[in-house]
Amino acid sequence: MKESALQKLRENERQNRANHILNAAKTVFIIKGYKNATVRDIAKEAELTTGAIYAYFKNKDTMYGEVCRLVFLDLYQHLESTLFSKSGTMLDRLKNLFSAYIEYDDEYENDTALLAIDYRQLKIDKTLSEELSNLLSRVLDYTNLIITDGIKNGDLPETVNSKQYALTLWATVEGFLYLNGYGIVDHKKLKVKNLVNDFLESFYRGHQ
Repeated sequence: MKESALQKLRENERQNRANHILNAAKTVFIIKGYKNATVRDIAKEAELTTGAIYAYFKNKDTMYGEVCRLVFLDLYQHLESTLFSKSGTMLDRLKNLFSAYIEYDDEYENDTALLAIDYRQLKIDKTLSEELSNLLSRVLDYTNLIITDGIKNGDLPETVNSKQYALTLWATVEGFLYLNGYGIVDHKKLKVKNLVNDFLESFYRGHQ
């Protein structure tokens, strides 16, 4: 076997082992939470020694950061068609975006719950920290672009602050999901999706 082919095989094996560890870490973080989870717990779930874990990841925080990075990437793949679609009015595009997000959160509630952490407090390298910050702000940036397009198309007056509008919308949606998670919102009678759509329409009318 040529050296390059052997090297590629070793890299693939290493990546597969790293992915295996991250899958185990994700399971442990979901069950125990970030604070209570330990490297020993992750090693047990992965059926490896703690030494083997440290051979791939510097610490628990790095594993948590990598797990969150993968969740973000999966989320954006789910939202991709709505993020880049130019069809419909601004209100239509916002409804489609938030509906897709709510659907993802409903199906992968445990995954999105992992994202509720201040990444600046994690002991991770600068590159991973910056990537997480960029991923966190990306969906807000896309929302801002949708609103900016709406202002250009006359859906909203030029006096509207698009960034403030985007922040308000996301804060409201996350608030609905938070209340729903604690059973305060009756999901059978008042679905989060319906609440968000009603809010979007009233908020939109109030800024015309």
